[in-house]
Amino acid sequence: SRTNGKFGDSYDLNQFLKKLNDNTIPFYFVENHNSDKAKILYKNLDLDCLLNAGTPRKISDIILKSIQKGVVNIHPGILPAYRGCSCVEWAILNDDPVGNTAHFMDSGYDTGPIILSENYIFPK
Repeated sequence: SRTNGKFGDSYDLNQFLKKLNDNTIPFYFVENHNSDKAKILYKNLDLDCLLNAGTPRKISDIILKSIQKGVVNIHPGILPAYRGCSCVEWAILNDDPVGNTAHFMDSGYDTGPIILSENYIFPK
């Protein structure tokens, strides 16, 4: 597994998050971030900002425009050099820095305004 057993054999994300947030930061899971059910949830929560990490699909323009202060994406690559998926692998192949970028989402893929990029230092 990708976590090398760090979370045990039967890792349950919901239980992990419950322990992690101790009810200070609520987490909500939806099957599709663009579904009608998700849109209703966002509207009922009256969100100022939405944080996105690891979404397997593009978030629709309707949702991006409906969140008052925007949607912040945590991207596993250094933007604008590494957009899309497999950023870590391409950075390693090219002997470039590996890191993450926080940015506001827009209608493009990983093209919104950058908030912060952070490189990581790994031993050889």
